[in-house]
Amino acid sequence: NAVSLDSAVGEDGESTLESFLGREDKGFEQMERSQLLNWLLEKLAPQERELLELRYVHQLGQRETAGRLGVSQMQVSRLERRILGRLQTLATAGSV
Repeated sequence: NAVSLDSAVGEDGESTLESFLGREDKGFEQMERSQLLNWLLEKLAPQERELLELRYVHQLGQRETAGRLGVSQMQVSRLERRILGRLQTLATAGSV
């Protein structure tokens, strides 16, 4: 027999059948994204990881990043573009 999700259940008569059903847990999506990010970062060389950390974690500009890495601003720009393109390709292939 079909029963409405709004049907009262339990001894208190206030609980509904719906209150016992599972709900979507946003934590799983966050965990999956975190695992994908860690997997992607493992594919990078240490200098590449450092560049991304300086740019996106510490939010340094390309000039400041270049100074810390001992390269030119143009090299940072090129490396960053290449790294992000590679990560995008890997993420697309890894999330299928």
